[in-house]
Amino acid sequence: MKISVIVPVYNVEKYLPRCLDSIIKQSYTDLEIILVDDGSSDNSGIICDEYAKMDTRIKVIHQENGGVSSARNIALTACTLGGDYISFVDSDDWLEPGFYDFIAGNSSNFDILIFDYFLAYEDFKKVIYQFSEDQELDTAECLLEMSKFNVPSFVWNKIFSKKLFEKIRFPVGRYYEDQAVMHLLIDKAEKIFYQHKALYNYYQNEKSISHSVNEKTYRDFFYVNILRGRFLKKYYPDVYEYHLSYIYSALAKICWIYSSNNKYRIRYKELKKIVSNRLLKNMFNMKIQGSTKIKMLLCMLPVDSLKIVYGKLPVNFNFFTRGK
Repeated sequence: MKISVIVPVYNVEKYLPRCLDSIIKQSYTDLEIILVDDGSSDNSGIICDEYAKMDTRIKVIHQENGGVSSARNIALTACTLGGDYISFVDSDDWLEPGFYDFIAGNSSNFDILIFDYFLAYEDFKKVIYQFSEDQELDTAECLLEMSKFNVPSFVWNKIFSKKLFEKIRFPVGRYYEDQAVMHLLIDKAEKIFYQHKALYNYYQNEKSISHSVNEKTYRDFFYVNILRGRFLKKYYPDVYEYHLSYIYSALAKICWIYSSNNKYRIRYKELKKIVSNRLLKNMFNMKIQGSTKIKMLLCMLPVDSLKIVYGKLPVNFNFFTRGK
């Protein structure tokens, strides 16, 4: 079982050695490690080259800055060893010892293997379990659990059969790139397994993209969920009803960002009406997440009150990023 490990790298000189050490020191050695230096302006590119000199399994690609999707896409094209599976690792995260041994020992000819992870802070870690025991999921079940926020759309807490990416690539220039492709990968998978074991450390870096807050991130969140919604409505209509939680969460996100900027005042009033109508229509719809309804309800607050509410939240508060 050969595994291609893809690591996009951008300005992470402080964290990169921890990430790379956790990969090259794995006891399972049948790995192809592809590092894509995405136009880093710090020493990240140099660190990649130094590690390549130490380990012949490492291949380094240097490119102009194009974003995470661009880096992953070029790495997918560069997988030259005919690896059986694809593993994604973000460059400020790290793996638990025995990660790939566990994966190889539980392969069972899967197309997607899902595992648990740690939220890793500076001084402690919190394990995130998705289910209480190992299980096999069919495609519709996996999409449903993802729409219920039980299975996140991250690519790094999953291992993929390489064949799934034959015609699928990440959208360049958009945030929430994982969410844009995950339903397509699951749709193509014939065997999906979940392993009740935390194997990955997801570092809570306030400077990372996943913790940034701006209009583009919110609009992209809405965009990718509209696309996913159209797909689900056509092929998995029962799942689509649950996916509405993502779409309404995205509307609430945009409504919040518009409320905090006077130049969007007219758009805010229009969007607030839309959110209000959707909330009234779905208040007793049990397929819509309670957390989504709370987000929508908060958007009904007067602008000044809404600013006060969110002004008191910590910078890394992830009320709006759950289920990302």
